[in-house]
Amino acid sequence: MISKINVLEYRLNDEFNDFPALYHYKNLEREQIYVRRECELFVKDGIIYQQTSSALEDDRFVIYVEETKKESPIRSGPTYDNLVIEVREFKNIGERKILHTYHCFNHDEVLGYLGNTYITLSQKEYCRVLAEVDEDRKAYILFVEDTGLIIED
Repeated sequence: MISKINVLEYRLNDEFNDFPALYHYKNLEREQIYVRRECELFVKDGIIYQQTSSALEDDRFVIYVEETKKESPIRSGPTYDNLVIEVREFKNIGERKILHTYHCFNHDEVLGYLGNTYITLSQKEYCRVLAEVDEDRKAYILFVEDTGLIIED
């Protein structure tokens, strides 16, 4: 029964080595599992992994990942003690500046922000590029690009 599953496992997408487990989490809230599945990138121990797929097994949710060299971890940002989403400008080169920081009460609220294609900040519309869970900094990061659209009140 899916409502009782509270285990999440990250596995390396490596068929030749039988998809080895990298990280295993027990007793997670269902909303946290869903938020993590929404994130295309996962940062842990200075390594960035890109999600390739996800699965539901009899007793756990699984996220399959591959190590990526295309991105480098954000090292200049703060480490948080609470549930935070940084909205950052997506750039291929250079610093990805923080546009806004949301302090959330629960993972349902986090999902409410990460699950959108578009977001409005200071009357400007931004388009979601990707989302990341950064365990090293204890933050979720939503990377966005400016669409050029100004939202008038």
